[in-house]
Amino acid sequence: MCFGIIESKQLISIFSEICEPKFIEIVVKFKMSKYLIYLTTCLLTLVLVSSCENKIKDIPPSEIYINMPLGVYEVKVNDTITLSPKITYDINSTYTWMLNNELVSEEKDLRLIPKSLQYLEYTFSVKNARGAVDTLIPVQSMYLIDFDEKELATDSFWVNTNNISSFVSDKIRFEVNGNSTSENWTGFTYSNLIGNKSSEDMEKFSAYKKPLERTTSIFGVIMLDAYGGSISLETADGEDHLFKSISVNNTYYVYDAIQNGKHGSKRFGGTMGTEKDWLKLTITGFNKNGTQRGSVDIMLADYTTGSNRNNSILGEWTTFNLQSIGKVSRMEFVMTSSDRDPDKINTPPFVCIDEIKIIE
Repeated sequence: MCFGIIESKQLISIFSEICEPKFIEIVVKFKMSKYLIYLTTCLLTLVLVSSCENKIKDIPPSEIYINMPLGVYEVKVNDTITLSPKITYDINSTYTWMLNNELVSEEKDLRLIPKSLQYLEYTFSVKNARGAVDTLIPVQSMYLIDFDEKELATDSFWVNTNNISSFVSDKIRFEVNGNSTSENWTGFTYSNLIGNKSSEDMEKFSAYKKPLERTTSIFGVIMLDAYGGSISLETADGEDHLFKSISVNNTYYVYDAIQNGKHGSKRFGGTMGTEKDWLKLTITGFNKNGTQRGSVDIMLADYTTGSNRNNSILGEWTTFNLQSIGKVSRMEFVMTSSDRDPDKINTPPFVCIDEIKIIE
């Protein structure tokens, strides 16, 4: 195709602005005839097309993006999860989901309802005119003990009116000794209290902060033994299981005691904040044969550096890994403190727990 008859200088200017050919060098020393202009136009058009073709941008192959927190999808046993990858340049694509080298689905999204504890690695593949790409998508089914099935009135906690010795939440049985009217009530309860309250007794069962990203605000509270005795939980089926993690936070009552020297506790760090104080929760696991396995220490307050700048009190819900304990059927909780008398700790022995995960 050729352009109409135009002045040669205008023609050169037009082609120079449209693209940058490898060479366009025309020196006009005389007025071209209309035929010469026509032939020159055709030649420059061919050069233009060739040059601009070299400048066509390459479209890269498709890429797969997936919002996978913590490197693995987690889903409760018998719950539903839909895996929905995002794909760039997703035009006329075909999809495959593979598990253990077997085809599972050819749909873009994969819907799963796990019926047991499993760890599965799916391979998701995309194929189109740009090529083929795949990615590995792991899924972990689990038991999640989060007390959400429990019912409480607003701003309250469970008081064990019937004086039972334990209660079950999902797959865990929790120890209870006495009730709210007992002189020494220990074990587990559950609560929805958050922050400071008008009654200091209620603050014992009030979390310093609300759990994040939750549909309900119910969590567990452990009332530990100040004299060093353990409080335990057990798997409801009595079998050994692998506990993945637990979420922990201080109660408002304990945080206030440590920070301000109240409720029978000293002010941690002393007046200058340099005294090396600490509060620790130790979790120890035992298998169904009674053999002790591993243990995990959780620092609820750490002033051990002797520096006011580095002193810390746990005030955020924090997840702690429990997998080093191994497979167990029972876990025992003990609280220890630098602030103690010969036979007991002076720090109030309360702590909040939530989201206990079992994966095997």
